[in-house]
Amino acid sequence: QTTILNWATASEENNAYFDVQRSTDGENFETIGRVEGAGTTYDVQEYLFIDESPINGLNYYRLQQVDFDGQFENHKIISVSIQSDMNDVVIVPNQVRNQFDIVFNEAIDANAKIDIYTINGQLVNSMNMNITGNRQTIDASKLHAGMYIIRMNVDNRLITKRFVKM
Repeated sequence: QTTILNWATASEENNAYFDVQRSTDGENFETIGRVEGAGTTYDVQEYLFIDESPINGLNYYRLQQVDFDGQFENHKIISVSIQSDMNDVVIVPNQVRNQFDIVFNEAIDANAKIDIYTINGQLVNSMNMNITGNRQTIDASKLHAGMYIIRMNVDNRLITKRFVKM
């Protein structure tokens, strides 16, 4: 996921650059990028910055506009809520022999109900487990060769993936 920040100025005087700053508490900010300013201009200028790796949860952003002489001004703080996408789950390997891993995009600590269905919709295995970390190994040794669908309910979020048993 990314956060796209855009802003505009009506005019600028001695504007060297903008530091884009981020915080998780709204008080302690760190600079995550810099966008060059237009110096002195009386035309509208539009700017864009993309945060490629926002923090899961609440992100606070602010602009620190810096002049050529080093003087700066902090601008209004905005907040963006990032919720991890549980659909970024991967089955490794996708062509399964005796077991496979469910790999989550982040470490979790959650109760999960995992159901495995044939491609025709027949339930062949059902299990409840507590998943801690970002990886859970599943035993597939008793499954026959073929295509399967794994349906996971992880903290009331449904995730569906396909895999092939060799």
